[in-house]
Amino acid sequence: MNTKNPKIVYLFDKEISFDDYQKIVFPGWFFFEILKDDKDLKKSWLKSFKIATKEDLKKTVDLPNFDYKVFEELTGISKAMIDKRLKENK
Repeated sequence: MNTKNPKIVYLFDKEISFDDYQKIVFPGWFFFEILKDDKDLKKSWLKSFKIATKEDLKKTVDLPNFDYKVFEELTGISKAMIDKRLKENK
């Protein structure tokens, strides 16, 4: 909770202006139900990843400051996993 907007925030461990951050439309698969037994959220991320569209996966890697290493550390989803889904014929 703040009374003033910050000038910068961090996204994928790199600075981004708060104004630019507010303009981001995050991919739909980033909004998911957290599984009850999922303490680090990685199972929940993976479940959502499995149903993410190719379009949303492309939007993911196009996010400002996107970093595969940071993303994998947070979600358990690797570059290889994303690349494989993007190459699928569905």
